[in-house]
Amino acid sequence: PSSFARPHWYFHSPAALYRQKEKIESYHNTVRVGKVPILYFPYLIRDLQYDWPWMRISGGHTGDYGYFVRSQWGWRLKERPGAYLQMDKIIFDLDLFSRRGVGVGVETTYKAGHLDSLGKLKVYGVWENFTSRGRDRDRAFDDNEDKIYSNRRNYRPSYYRDKLRWAVDWEHYQQLNELWDVRAEAHLYHDRDYLKDYDPTRYW
Repeated sequence: PSSFARPHWYFHSPAALYRQKEKIESYHNTVRVGKVPILYFPYLIRDLQYDWPWMRISGGHTGDYGYFVRSQWGWRLKERPGAYLQMDKIIFDLDLFSRRGVGVGVETTYKAGHLDSLGKLKVYGVWENFTSRGRDRDRAFDDNEDKIYSNRRNYRPSYYRDKLRWAVDWEHYQQLNELWDVRAEAHLYHDRDYLKDYDPTRYW
């Protein structure tokens, strides 16, 4: 649940089975904001002996997002002996923003070749079909990076309502020998405001 004395969102289950140092099973689970259920999971299990699979759920309310729930679901992948490309783990994102829309993403880490080579690839997108026209207009003129160009001729503010806003992030590390290594990364975003809206820790 959230860390407030009276949490504004929490995880509820009418029945759960706990086996010490083995697993936790729960049935008919709901994620609730106040008294309102917004997500339902018929059955969940958490292995206490190993860290995989796992899930993370967080939520709350902000002026930009409205009520929101963000979740991650991860699995450790089996090793494939002899394969050139080894995917180590895979993580899925499933998010809901009441004033924005639904966000979906996938992230994987990998090892490649026979040298010390590893990397990470993440793809994420939010379809802003919940954004109102008024909120989108206010954001375009007041909270948008494009406003620094507003004095230019033929200026047009950026609107994101009903658009799929996405990001692709790739990082790679390659050990060449004992003295040399290569590090590379590439980032591609749908628009200039994406980081400010959905990944502010990297924006600032």
